[in-house]
Amino acid sequence: MRLSSLYVLMAVVLAAPNLEAGGQPVPLPPSSPFKVLPEITIGDPKALVEIVMYFSPTCTHCADYEGDVFPEIKEEFIESGQVKFTMRLLPFHRLDYAVAKLIWSRGHKNVIELTQFFLAHQKDWLDPVLEDPKKREKLLKVALEQTAELLKISIEELESLLNCQDNTEDAFVKLFALRNGFTIKEIENAAEADPNLEDALTANHLQAASDFGKSLDYVPAFLVNGKVAKDWPKPVPLRKFLNKIKAK
Repeated sequence: MRLSSLYVLMAVVLAAPNLEAGGQPVPLPPSSPFKVLPEITIGDPKALVEIVMYFSPTCTHCADYEGDVFPEIKEEFIESGQVKFTMRLLPFHRLDYAVAKLIWSRGHKNVIELTQFFLAHQKDWLDPVLEDPKKREKLLKVALEQTAELLKISIEELESLLNCQDNTEDAFVKLFALRNGFTIKEIENAAEADPNLEDALTANHLQAASDFGKSLDYVPAFLVNGKVAKDWPKPVPLRKFLNKIKAK
């Protein structure tokens, strides 16, 4: 998805399987002042093919790939040891950073699982943010009522704890997290300023610019064995690509 279309929507709104992850850092240009995050990687490190996917939590096409394509890639190619798959989170605005910080809040070993969970349920926390202000206000009221009832606390207390009135956009993802096992303390901690994490997430843009030869303005974006992929990696072309490699 080209980020220009998402920016139009988000600018209006925002201006007002348990898999094992790898532990290798993203390589950045030697002059980069930023620390980097460990790679979010699954599959055999010695696989014939490495796919790198740049994604954004608020990208609907990223969620489509995760839900419709990735499961078959995982079953046929990753679990058989033929493909190593790496996901690099590329945040573009505040809500991306808010979700990213929640994803990383439980440590690196949980990042893959939480990434897949937030993408799989993207409509639950993103769609209300993109509504017009009046409808968004009504949806927030319903979400607050449901979550307050679940936690057995008052709506007023919940609003205060999550700072909902000052930041209605982040409120939806916070309430979604609360309804799905996060504690208020975890959400408060994830919302705190964390320059190291935020800088490391921003550094992924430097890596993307290095990988693609320009600033990346669309996601999902893919590299296959280090080369920019023109299309989404899917089972049929991936099968042909592997056969060519094996035939050499």
